[in-house]
Amino acid sequence: MYSTINYPYDLQNMRMSAPLKAPVAVNGIVFECTFDSGASVSVMNEGLARKLGLQYNGDQMHLIGFDSMQREPCNISVDVPFRIAGHLRSEHVCIQANQRPNQKDYCILGMTWFRAYGVSVYLHNNTISFPISLRRDPFGALIFDPNVRA
Repeated sequence: MYSTINYPYDLQNMRMSAPLKAPVAVNGIVFECTFDSGASVSVMNEGLARKLGLQYNGDQMHLIGFDSMQREPCNISVDVPFRIAGHLRSEHVCIQANQRPNQKDYCILGMTWFRAYGVSVYLHNNTISFPISLRRDPFGALIFDPNVRA
């Protein structure tokens, strides 16, 4: 059985839509970050990475955008210490070269970050939630307790 639901067109609703963004801090510097469950990995531009004092580990990878075009390879910075709502959740980030002078800084936390920390997205109020407590599994390994969330 299939269902059909009418979805009325509303130009104002489309114009008011915005990505999920929030302030984060890395190395004591606060900036706005986009939380994007459609991004396979986390990405920031080279200018922001420089401001944050990030180092590259020598690895590179190619990113492919929505237009299916492969970009020049980006450098990787590992264990970038993102502080979100006071909680430290490090991530490995692809650093894209600035495409033009004076490019606006950007940072996107993608699916690698969402999966690593059990992040949930709540679309009704445009928020995220993630576990903030650790417990031991039956084998003694530390895991996030999904019942205690920020």
